[in-house]
Amino acid sequence: MSANIFLKDLNLTTYEEELLEKYKSLVLAENKKYNLTAITDDKEFYIKHFYDSLVLNKFIKFEEGKSVLDIGSGGGFPAICLAITNPNVNFILVEVTKKKANFLEYVKEALNLKNITIINKRAEELDDTFKEKFDYATSRAVSSLRIILELEIPFLKVNGKLLAYKGINYMDEVNEAKGAFNKLNSKLINTYEYHLNEYSQTRYILEILKIKNTDSKYPRVYSKIIKDIL
Repeated sequence: MSANIFLKDLNLTTYEEELLEKYKSLVLAENKKYNLTAITDDKEFYIKHFYDSLVLNKFIKFEEGKSVLDIGSGGGFPAICLAITNPNVNFILVEVTKKKANFLEYVKEALNLKNITIINKRAEELDDTFKEKFDYATSRAVSSLRIILELEIPFLKVNGKLLAYKGINYMDEVNEAKGAFNKLNSKLINTYEYHLNEYSQTRYILEILKIKNTDSKYPRVYSKIIKDIL
């Protein structure tokens, strides 16, 4: 089964499709050793992993040389997919689980992706040299928006953007995160709606702008982020 059947409106090159096919094979092979994904059916994989990751390219055009931080990278969705289709953009993938971080390193070498770096840490353990460094940050299937804001906004430059993948109840998360938006000097500027038509699912990407510098005390330790709502 060719990826092009389900990804045709993304305008991928033949080389990009080949890399995605190889990536899928690596995920499914490693999935037998430990859990990277519950999705193993080809069609579902192409749509719910590849299309759902790459649809961001339809809304946001990353400029050459820009930097993207991805927190909680897991098996590499969306960051590996975006790195394949944006070879001139630098991606930093932060993954706390050692086995998953090792898998991401394996994928990097197997696909010869020179534009990604993997860091095996919690986001809040990144040292201060990473703060206010990135042009973009991404997050998909990690946590609620208020938590994602605190984990990623501190690492964005002023005027940098957080791109958060969310489901149908995204407005509940936006409302819950009002205090976090305020204290982290950020605001929601765009909401992009898209559809996984094969599964009758509507999804959203939230584009969040950092408008001023972040207080250096953020992000706090994870236990405090979860317990104390900003």
